[in-house]
Amino acid sequence: MSKTTSYIDSLNDTEQVLLLQKLLEDRVIREKAEAIALEMLHSVNKNEVADEVSFELDMLDVQTDVWNASGRQEDGYVDPYELAWKVFDAAIAPFITELERWQNLNLPEQAAAYCCGLLTGIQQFMDSGNEILDWCVDAPETAMASIVEKISEWLPEKNVRQVQECYDQLLKDKNGQP
Repeated sequence: MSKTTSYIDSLNDTEQVLLLQKLLEDRVIREKAEAIALEMLHSVNKNEVADEVSFELDMLDVQTDVWNASGRQEDGYVDPYELAWKVFDAAIAPFITELERWQNLNLPEQAAAYCCGLLTGIQQFMDSGNEILDWCVDAPETAMASIVEKISEWLPEKNVRQVQECYDQLLKDKNGQP
């Protein structure tokens, strides 16, 4: 290899993971890596989460995701309204999983921020007028209420208030209240 080529840079993704795993066997390196990981985890941007959620939900296409897969099918009838709910639920499932990760990491501040971003993203999607909303009218609001209820079971009271305030403000904004 030439002097300007890095052996590390030449590794493929699998080899880089193996290298990292070997490095983490060293206690000092592992402690440094844990500190860096914790620092990375402490930064949750609610607006970025909202944008990501809204973007993913806006990718739902009523023609492809509902109409083409509902109605009379080879294995029976598929209700389009029921399918639209399932499609919506499947679209937010990765974000719910991510929220659960914050719970498992015991990082309530980050969980609350992530939750507010998730709720905001769902509300932005509701405001987008995506045609799939005609087929799962109550799904976004039901999901939001369920998320708030679920997170309230394990977050400290201070963080529950933060999420509840975010949720209440979204509902006020939706209803045109100051």
